Amino acid sequence: MKPVVFKFDPEFTHDVFTWIGEMSGRIGIVKWAMRKLFVYENEIISQDVLGVKYKNPVGLAGGFDKDAKLTQVLGSVGFGFNEIGAVTAKAYGGNAKPRLKRYIKTKSIWVNYGLKNKGAKAVHEDLKKMLDAGRKFEIPLWINVAKTNCSATADQAYAVEDYSETVRVFSDMVDVFVINISCPNTFGGQPFHKPEQLEALLSGLDKVKTETSFKQPYFLKLSPELSEAALDSILKICDQHQVDGLVISNLSKKKNMERMHESERVGVPEHGSLSGKYVEPDSDRVLEYVGRKVKKGECKKYVIVGVGGIFTAEDAYKKIRFGASLVELITGMIFEGPQVMSEINEGLAELLKKDGFKHISEAVGVDL
Repeated sequence: MKPVVFKFDPEFTHDVFTWIGEMSGRIGIVKWAMRKLFVYENEIISQDVLGVKYKNPVGLAGGFDKDAKLTQVLGSVGFGFNEIGAVTAKAYGGNAKPRLKRYIKTKSIWVNYGLKNKGAKAVHEDLKKMLDAGRKFEIPLWINVAKTNCSATADQAYAVEDYSETVRVFSDMVDVFVINISCPNTFGGQPFHKPEQLEALLSGLDKVKTETSFKQPYFLKLSPELSEAALDSILKICDQHQVDGLVISNLSKKKNMERMHESERVGVPEHGSLSGKYVEPDSDRVLEYVGRKVKKGECKKYVIVGVGGIFTAEDAYKKIRFGASLVELITGMIFEGPQVMSEINEGLAELLKKDGFKHISEAVGVDL
């Protein structure tokens, strides 16, 4: 189907498949058939991470299921967890179109959505109605929390409260919070990578955690473009707060044409950011650096989630061996199809057995 599907506008295609997924999640026989077709299970790849049970380590990264439409179907196509959002305190319609473009030969997608979503209260209300109707989450639910894309959040205090509001709203529902400080396509850029501002944000979130008494862990989502010095500063601050994990990494804003296929180097927009195989080298660089610091005890023992360029079991396995306990993807699913999650999971089981591991946890960080 891909040659046909890829002739359509990518945002239109995304919206159509989101609708199909949402409808499929409401029909029991369809979900049963999907599970028979797509789900691979093996105890060697199941694990408990910070009190949350995962049947497999492959999750849907934040940025695809923006308004939590797919919570009832993703487990049926083989995902181990679902990260909804990014969700912001206030609704935002997104940046001007076009805001998606495929680079097929580079295996990358240009993204400039700008945190389009319905807003925290509206998304929470939709999910609550679903739960009240007896439709439960089949896999762990994560939420990607970002600051609203508007000029008001350029003010530090306002932005901290903006993040905090979304966390408060979802403190009764999700399994993990992912605090997104690295979205490259929003007003004001990425100010919370700076030490003083990150300190203010994490202090604010610590306060929310105390006020609401929520027990869920929260992870920080980092940019792939951070230097080692910047990473050291961020880790030093995180060590002083209640951060439990790191998601490495977000999309890449820089444009390095050498990473693009030679036939796709012309006309790449200066704004927006790139996913998939384009971002993989930087994502792996940051992952390996942070993973090594965790393994050597130079910072807290963070749970690491590897994202960026995962298309195969070998891609996922590399990130696990660099220190990731869990992995996420979007672009790999778009380019390879809905069977790719089971292919990755089955392939991971085979790779672990081949290397003499009895469980996935034994492979985490072995290449460091």
